[in-house]
Amino acid sequence: MINLFVLQNGRLSQEQVEDRNELLQYANPIWIDVVDPEEDELIWIKEAFGVLLPELDDLGDLEASARYFEADDGHLHIRTDFLLDDRRLFNGY
Repeated sequence: MINLFVLQNGRLSQEQVEDRNELLQYANPIWIDVVDPEEDELIWIKEAFGVLLPELDDLGDLEASARYFEADDGHLHIRTDFLLDDRRLFNGY
């Protein structure tokens, strides 16, 4: 199962994706949550966003509290096991 988190009207929104065409509709998700993925779902993600994904056997399960937290100032901090290496996404930052 693929869940995308996107900004809509300045708020984070969760969208469940059922097929490759749906995935391609979201050009800039904030993050992608993949639960018990099928091989074809991983291929869709790799092709759509040009990323290398870690091998599933190398990953451990993270507790929800270790994945993200909201700081006192309202900033959302997210932990990820891989980074996108695409300078276009960071606009030079």
